[in-house]
Amino acid sequence: MLDITPTLEVTPLPEPTATPSALLDLKWNMMTVKSPLTAFSDYKIYYPTTWTIKEYKNTPGTNDSGFSSLVLSKDGITMTIDQNEFGGDVCLYSGDAVMEGSIVRFSDYKEISQQPYVWRWGQVESVNSPYGVCELSADTKYSTLTAIGRVMLNGTTVDESTLEEFNYILEKIVILK
Repeated sequence: MLDITPTLEVTPLPEPTATPSALLDLKWNMMTVKSPLTAFSDYKIYYPTTWTIKEYKNTPGTNDSGFSSLVLSKDGITMTIDQNEFGGDVCLYSGDAVMEGSIVRFSDYKEISQQPYVWRWGQVESVNSPYGVCELSADTKYSTLTAIGRVMLNGTTVDESTLEEFNYILEKIVILK
């Protein structure tokens, strides 16, 4: 008689993202952006009413050559999402092998699951540098081009509460197919 012992495979649950109560108390706006380029997805972005739309351009072009730019602003800080025909840079993190070409270095990052995408965001390693978002690509490298375009946060002094808002905005983006 064959003795078969069942095996149990336990998959750990992902740790939930803790939402600071200050973010829950904010009022939120929503905007839908339709991409003029086939390389990028349309998306819905939710942002606190303490942020304003500083600029929004959505220009279709011929032969997939249009562009889209959304700039949200708060107290001299801007969050920009650009969709254009230009390529992205490779993102490198501590411990990654040194590469040649157009790269952006990060010493630290936070990771966000934007199903089916994985995003990492952090401060670029340079003086007075912006915060950038990178997306895991099929070749297991991260790139500054995400499904919704190049995403950056700029400002001379970005405080912790603004970084929490930025993280929450990224988590709440809905990527439309």
